[in-house]
Amino acid sequence: QKRGIFGKLPAPRNPAGIWYSGQPGSAWLVGDNGCIYTIVGNAAASCRTISPNTALGCVAALEDGRWLAAGVDGFLYIGVSDPNPRLLHRLAIGEGLVGAEAELYRSTAVPRFSNISVRGDLVLLGTSNQALFLVDISKCEVLKVLQVSHPVAAWGMDFHPSLSIL
Repeated sequence: QKRGIFGKLPAPRNPAGIWYSGQPGSAWLVGDNGCIYTIVGNAAASCRTISPNTALGCVAALEDGRWLAAGVDGFLYIGVSDPNPRLLHRLAIGEGLVGAEAELYRSTAVPRFSNISVRGDLVLLGTSNQALFLVDISKCEVLKVLQVSHPVAAWGMDFHPSLSIL
């Protein structure tokens, strides 16, 4: 049986995200099995289960060489690969990530992280339940939450009270 690039490592059914690690010929990959893989060349060199009961949605490199993975369970995972992936921190809103807007969002929904972008200490996370989170990862603080719409439909819309902006 051919196992593709995973060899004897547990292969995800659905790889969810891949990011260049900063090392020549190396990348990180996450999948629906809760594992993060170190890809070297065209094969998975190592893996680590960091979210055993839920899928990981995305991964990115932080400027200091660590990786940041985000799960569909609302958790952020920070780690290093030396060369095997090693988890350093597990953060969630209210459990390591602070911010009034985040607490308000968390009171009604769990962010299902599915996309990520990093610029310096700022991390922009997209969710599959229509929200964007802007996080200062150095302070472990959620700066802004923008909820695009209700997961099924927008509940209501209205014109701005000042028509001069039209």
